[in-house]
Amino acid sequence: MNKWLKKGILLLAVGCLTFAVTGCSGEKVMDKVLEKTDPKPENTDKSSEKEDEDKTQEPEVAVAKPEFTTNLSGSVTYKTGDKAEALKVEVKTSDKGVITYQWYQSQTNTNGGGTPVEGETKNTFTPPTNEAKTMFYYVVATSTIGSSTNGITSDTAEIIVSDDAESKDAEKKKSEEKKDEKKEKKEKTSGTWTESDKGWWYDYGDGTYPKSQWLEIEGKWYAFDDHGYMRKGWYQEGSAWYYLKDDGSMAVDTDVEGYHLGSDGKMQ
Repeated sequence: MNKWLKKGILLLAVGCLTFAVTGCSGEKVMDKVLEKTDPKPENTDKSSEKEDEDKTQEPEVAVAKPEFTTNLSGSVTYKTGDKAEALKVEVKTSDKGVITYQWYQSQTNTNGGGTPVEGETKNTFTPPTNEAKTMFYYVVATSTIGSSTNGITSDTAEIIVSDDAESKDAEKKKSEEKKDEKKEKKEKTSGTWTESDKGWWYDYGDGTYPKSQWLEIEGKWYAFDDHGYMRKGWYQEGSAWYYLKDDGSMAVDTDVEGYHLGSDGKMQ
């Protein structure tokens, strides 16, 4: 006979003998017996929590690797305290991934092992110029779908900040001056032929005209005297002779009156 059954019967008998004294019912005694003979199952809360955790965990998905359409490159020098132009990247992805950014700085020209630039999490970043130093910057772009990610690292951009560098404002001013000079020269080769009783001259339209010089107009060379009139016929300049045709243009690679004129217009 099962030992637990024997103990149960014994407990039941003892309970019945003490009924008059304790007022214990048979039902309560039987509950006690069953509690001993039929122990409770082990706690399964931990396993159920694990199942719930597995259910809420998002599955891994394949995230497309993002691509740079605008990357970093080159080197720029600024004078200490000048405002730097913002570095900028553009990134695209072939799926629905959400792109985030983190900029890094490094003292060596490498796009790995750098230090994150705190708070710089956009696709643009303006380097500081408050102290003289040379720093390389790069950015990591990460595409995220759910709990899955895929990322790409940009090339580097070198930013040199120097106490001796020329101010960017000064550089800009020089650049604008050069542009103005080029524009003026271009405008000076654009004008209108005008005839007077003394001959033809070339009007720039602003009250000025070429004089005592050669000028190339629409691919042909013309010589103007010290009064600004177009020369014609034989013309000597230094030891060289030229021939200017009736329309004023210089004759090249041809013979005139038995003399040969080369490709530079000089008489051979």
